[in-house]
Amino acid sequence: MAHLRPRVNTGTSPGPGNLGRPRPPAPEDSYLAKVVKYIPAESVAGYQAALGFVPTADQPAAMPYFAIFLILFTPCWILFATKDRGERWAWYQSAAGFFAFLVWLFAVNSPVWAWLFGSTAVSAAPGYVRSLVLVGASMVFPLVERILKTFGLNP
Repeated sequence: MAHLRPRVNTGTSPGPGNLGRPRPPAPEDSYLAKVVKYIPAESVAGYQAALGFVPTADQPAAMPYFAIFLILFTPCWILFATKDRGERWAWYQSAAGFFAFLVWLFAVNSPVWAWLFGSTAVSAAPGYVRSLVLVGASMVFPLVERILKTFGLNP
């Protein structure tokens, strides 16, 4: 099964006497751990770093373009960075990361929403609505994954 997030995995347990022995399989993440992992940290960090680099006066014009780049880059990053040799592609995690990043951009009131939708209810939603959408989406993604596993689909 593809990893939810990239990990450094050398395939062996460290320490004297353990060289060359395969590591035991990692236990499945808890529900709460999965909730945290769906919002891609690499995309969030890239967006936050760009906010620090771009002058404040230029952010409304520049940040939507960078946000769209990150929105499109996120699923590709998750697909390719999390695949180990012999494992399946992480299609569900890629799609969930894509939507989770969109929800996160909505929650932090990114200018990408006003740029895409203009002055609509989406871009003018109050802060508590944004927070509730973020919490709700973070709870739905692991639930959908569990439901898919119940029906024999292994995301």
